Amino acid sequence: MVELSDNIITLRNDKGYIIKVSKYAAHILSWTDPNGKEILFMSKKAIFTPPKAIRGGVPICFPQFGSLGPLKTAHGFVRNSSSWVVESLSPSSTTLKLSYNGEDTSYPFPFELRSTVTLSSAGELEQTLQVRHVGLPSSTTSSKEAMPFTGALHTYYSINDISAVRVLGLGNVPYEDNLKGRALVDSAASDAKDPIVIDKEVDRIYKLDPNALCKAANKYNNSASFEIQDRGNNRVIKIQIQGFPDAVLWNPWIEKSKALADFEDLEYQNMVCLEPAVAGSGPFKLDPGATWTGKQKISVV
Repeated sequence: MVELSDNIITLRNDKGYIIKVSKYAAHILSWTDPNGKEILFMSKKAIFTPPKAIRGGVPICFPQFGSLGPLKTAHGFVRNSSSWVVESLSPSSTTLKLSYNGEDTSYPFPFELRSTVTLSSAGELEQTLQVRHVGLPSSTTSSKEAMPFTGALHTYYSINDISAVRVLGLGNVPYEDNLKGRALVDSAASDAKDPIVIDKEVDRIYKLDPNALCKAANKYNNSASFEIQDRGNNRVIKIQIQGFPDAVLWNPWIEKSKALADFEDLEYQNMVCLEPAVAGSGPFKLDPGATWTGKQKISVV
């Protein structure tokens, strides 16, 4: 079942799972189980008024992740765009589309971006991000050049107690530590082993495929899977990704939480971000007319 009301798209299945997606920024706001328990985290201080990005759920970071690109705005301009339109609705999915004409001179590459959110009969959430480099019918530089981009599905998970969380699937993977100037930490380091415990501020870009940039973005099809063991809620969140060469693990911990205006001081205890990304291995470059697709599929057991 699907409904659109007050710019919110609601998907429901027969088991009682519910996903809510905002037309603003194509932002997934909520995903609840049949008992009404939230699987995604949303800050109590989140701001829902444009052009502010929403703190929680699944913001779409594009065409830039963090500061990894030419834009002055961290995480790009897609996550706070009001120009998304609903392209399709079905009983189990919705697709929203953003058309960008290259009007920002710091990013003069026209593209079409689509986010498709699907709620399966079993209650799984699947999100597909697809970008097409439109190019221009002229001799301008951007019409001929490949479009560089980084990005992420910046997924916030709701957890009961960060001290009881264990993350599996990132062990033995080298990562860039954003808290140390993107210093590369070797996979042999003690804190790079499974399971990963979060007991301090964490801001890491795990490089799942060191050869990612040797492949054309439109032909890249890497896959990986992770688990978040949420012992406090007695559940395991299983994440499968495809097309993304990296994964970001983030928790702001104590001091950074206090510095975030749209985040309560103690909310770091009840969330963790594990994000499929094009980041440390990026930027990808997409030829005019070509399309890149990245996906994540999330289930709870």
